[in-house]
Amino acid sequence: MKRLLLIVGAALSLAPIVALAAERQETIRGTCMGTKYAVTVVDRPAELSLAALATEIGDELERVEQVFSLYRPSSELSHLNGTASGKWIGVSSDLLAVTKRALELAEETGGAFDPTVGPLVKLWRLRQVKSDWSPPTREEITETRRRVCWQLIEIREEPRSIRKLAAGVELDLNALVEGWAIDRVSQMLAQKRIQNALIELGGEFRGMGHKADGQPWRIGIENPQEASACYAKIAIENAAVSTSGDYRQAIEFNGRRYGHILDARTGEPVQHNLMAVSVMADDALTADGWGTALLALGPVEGLALAEKKGLAASFVLRKARTGEQIRLTTKGRGKFILVEAGR
Repeated sequence: MKRLLLIVGAALSLAPIVALAAERQETIRGTCMGTKYAVTVVDRPAELSLAALATEIGDELERVEQVFSLYRPSSELSHLNGTASGKWIGVSSDLLAVTKRALELAEETGGAFDPTVGPLVKLWRLRQVKSDWSPPTREEITETRRRVCWQLIEIREEPRSIRKLAAGVELDLNALVEGWAIDRVSQMLAQKRIQNALIELGGEFRGMGHKADGQPWRIGIENPQEASACYAKIAIENAAVSTSGDYRQAIEFNGRRYGHILDARTGEPVQHNLMAVSVMADDALTADGWGTALLALGPVEGLALAEKKGLAASFVLRKARTGEQIRLTTKGRGKFILVEAGR
């Protein structure tokens, strides 16, 4: 449901393992979940080799992907989606925790964000649009929506398990998985006595401590209306930031624009003019989930809920009647430092 579009000051090149010129600061790079990751660590413990650390990071990301992948028939989530309804299915702590958070977001957004939206995503075919694309019929949307409702998923803590209450219900947790993976890597680094690091996965970031020079990690947020430019800069120290946007995956049909973000309440792509939302939070899971949830709600409902929840967030509008293109929540002011055009 999302594409994350943040950039770090200097461009990141892809390589298996790269050590930066400064010996105190080293970066490990790789790919997972169909995207790139980079983990920069400061003052790596002498007894822990860079190669060993790279292996452990790669193994942890692979473990998370094997839990949540919708493209691997062998993943835990694929197994759950393939089971019959009405039966409690034992699940891992990872799957239970992320599903629980997804259901909380669904309730908090009145169902605009819905982790069971998968059947509608498949119906609309907006992730890989072909030349013969056309929107589904009203009848097809109505029929598919019978299998889309977050309240058709139940969870229980003991024993850890999930139950689907209707046939054909599927979980799609992609809006939260990258954030969860970043937090798991952060936890692993802390266990290895690494206090200062920057973790990036698919354009989402979590900063632990600070850079080698003692300064906070600084991130530029891409301007959705101007390629290779930033509209804001932020400093993250023991915090995370995530951006969701729908401006790179869209199609026009008979004069109407169809983006890939769906509002589960209507069963259709959102029709508001919100292009992107960035959220700062203490952890990547929170930032990741709220980014997509607020984008689904739009500039009015989304901004109001972000204020109510006390979120630090920025909203970029496609076209505003007032000419205002960027809106910040009260807690976002001072954290999102707006950049002048052309800088």
